[in-house]
Amino acid sequence: MIENLAGDATFLLADQVLPSRQSPFGIFLIDIPAIEPGLVNLRVRGGGMESDPVTLRVAPSDNLFVQNISGQAFYQKIDVTDAGLDLNHPVMVPIRNARIEVLSRSSQSIVSVSQTDQAGHFEVPVSFDANLTVRVVSRLRTAGLRVADNTNLNAIYPISIDIDGRQPNLGVVLADTSRVSGAFNILEIVQRANETIRGADPSIDPSPLTIFWSTKNTRRTGNIAQGFVGTSFFNVANNTAYILGDRNDDSDEFDDSVIAHEYGHMIAARFSRDDSPGGETHLGDVLDPRVAWSEGWANFFSAVVRNDSIWRDDSGPSGVNVYRFDLRDRIPAGDRPGYWSETSVGTLLWEIYEGSDSTGNVRYPFSEIWTAFSDLRNDRFVYLPYFLEHFAARYPAAIDALQAVAQLRSIDFRANVRPSVTMPFPRPMAGNTVTGYVDSVTPHRTNLLQASHYWSFTTTGGAASIRMDITGLGPAGNPNANDLDIFLMDMNGRLLDRSDRGLNGQSELISIRLPAGTYVVEVRGFYIKAETGNVVFNSGDYRLTVAVQ
Repeated sequence: MIENLAGDATFLLADQVLPSRQSPFGIFLIDIPAIEPGLVNLRVRGGGMESDPVTLRVAPSDNLFVQNISGQAFYQKIDVTDAGLDLNHPVMVPIRNARIEVLSRSSQSIVSVSQTDQAGHFEVPVSFDANLTVRVVSRLRTAGLRVADNTNLNAIYPISIDIDGRQPNLGVVLADTSRVSGAFNILEIVQRANETIRGADPSIDPSPLTIFWSTKNTRRTGNIAQGFVGTSFFNVANNTAYILGDRNDDSDEFDDSVIAHEYGHMIAARFSRDDSPGGETHLGDVLDPRVAWSEGWANFFSAVVRNDSIWRDDSGPSGVNVYRFDLRDRIPAGDRPGYWSETSVGTLLWEIYEGSDSTGNVRYPFSEIWTAFSDLRNDRFVYLPYFLEHFAARYPAAIDALQAVAQLRSIDFRANVRPSVTMPFPRPMAGNTVTGYVDSVTPHRTNLLQASHYWSFTTTGGAASIRMDITGLGPAGNPNANDLDIFLMDMNGRLLDRSDRGLNGQSELISIRLPAGTYVVEVRGFYIKAETGNVVFNSGDYRLTVAVQ
């Protein structure tokens, strides 16, 4: 029974939200589920604040606890410097909020559980047993967040020590100096990310997540149980992630920049909108604007989580190579600024967040950026100008700052005009016919702005004829790679029809009856072979005609 709380109170046992109900007298009744024996923290959230934890002692059925033992848990952090993975100067870091387990070696069962605090300290009750093991494992007390080994039957990682429960409590130190520490660093960075978004919106409850990491995880693709994961990535569809760990090739368990970046993509898909088709990116790319927004946002989010504008990603044997950039560098050498630039997106967001002469030295807190970011959830074909529009609508006093930082990156953003940039994405058709060229052959890339064109048109409805004629070979000049296709979508991005007959140098036609509305036509310069999954790159000049009667 809890008294004297506001009506929006939320109760958490460890990290589990508890069902509760409020009586007419302001008293909350909480339904507490079955709890493992040990110590567990009860907290209350309400009014944007959170209480200090109250520790509950849960006795086993035989009530055999005789004393509490205390201790502290650490992992060995390897920093990434401008010279690479700094293996010669490891730092011991507390393991926060992790599950503590006491095992009976006699019965091979867990007899008591607890969790570490913000400094890695813990207290856990034990029985009068000479054969006990205390361990901290790579998960929170509840199963909401855990790091597991995909090459070892998805086991979680432990750091353990054997104790004699009959002896007086002298304090226990759980410390690791092996590569197991990598699992706990991943756990730490994702916790920081969750704390960052909860700081922006206390009502957020991140979804359960299992992150798979192994020292065998390599950039090869194939059997995941053998470590062939391809790259580090998060999968929002099933709330999982895979992190590279092969130090002979590329390991990411201490690449905090990468971990927070990849989690930033999951956050975007969960709480905002991410329409990016993905793919590799490089400095100087003129990207599909959806890719630029997605990658730039993730770079920015990573920097906020780490409180560091500098990105460092080590690779190569023992992490000797480093890829580095600084979000304070507005237009680095080789960049092609614009809303198609991942760099422009990331540096613009950081400049808003950190403040500069261009913003009148006003710093806009992450909570305000998060609010506009969350507003994107109802948009489609999401790119940077949409975010700027939402931010300007939420915070009109920021309009001058937004326009200034955008113009520094060759983006002619106008807050009170629609469309808000001269060349929006998708681009509205001027008349019934437009021309252009697409080319994925020259770069062998499908996520560049030149690989596909997106055109929008608005109609009062009727019988529509959408015809694309291939009028030339395009920049690649290859008659055998001159197969362009067209795809018709509504403004939600839902595919309505397509014409992809596989004809070089000819035409594609969609005939369909459309209700009134706005639609998007993609002229695509590549296709994927269904039988192999391989990408076939094409190039061509085209003429697109839309007629609705």
